[in-house]
Amino acid sequence: MPNARYPVSMIARIFALLSELAGSILPVLLLLIFFQGVVLRRPFPNGPTLLFGGFLAAFGLLALVHGLRITMQPLGETVSAGLVEARNVPLFLLFALLLGFSVTLAEPSLITLARQVEELTSGALGRGLFTFAVASGVALGTAVGTVRILFGLEATPFFIPALAIVLSLTYFAPERYTALAFDAAMATTGPFTVALFLGIAAALGRSDALLFGFGILTMAGLGTIISVLLLGITLGLLGR
Repeated sequence: MPNARYPVSMIARIFALLSELAGSILPVLLLLIFFQGVVLRRPFPNGPTLLFGGFLAAFGLLALVHGLRITMQPLGETVSAGLVEARNVPLFLLFALLLGFSVTLAEPSLITLARQVEELTSGALGRGLFTFAVASGVALGTAVGTVRILFGLEATPFFIPALAIVLSLTYFAPERYTALAFDAAMATTGPFTVALFLGIAAALGRSDALLFGFGILTMAGLGTIISVLLLGITLGLLGR
């Protein structure tokens, strides 16, 4: 009986994921089709390629979302729980730093943004340097956010100073890097980061893991903005 029920449950789960993805993709797809065909009244370029690309996007999202749910988030929660049981705060902070840095490198949105930044700046700001700055900011923010959860501290004493630093650096940074810093912060809140940070919050024994998990994301985003602004100020002083 268990063997008979297992495929049924898997099929039900797949259909649930497909319906969820359809609800996410279809509105955007229908909006683009409406404006291209009805508002602008222009033909669709290379229709078969568009259909094939849409299929790849849907299949890729399905695989990514399902994979993160069954591997990355529970694995991150398991490792975090083991470190908590070890009662080794420095080791946990080192883990948070390394996790924040490494998971940022895997975010598809950041990879795309880094490539565009390199192209738009004609190589003045390479994707490697930009990605390193963003990943460093996320790592620092992740460590600070983890400290807050470990010791059960309120968010205000952390968020207000970080926001003050951001506002101060915004005044000195070149305008083009100011906008880029905030865009980079948005690019770091992707599926990999969200899944793993929620796993950390759950492993720390917080009943409100959603709140604490996104608290880590907030600190990671602020760390990203600070890091990119500092990079922009430095490059501005160097005439880049």
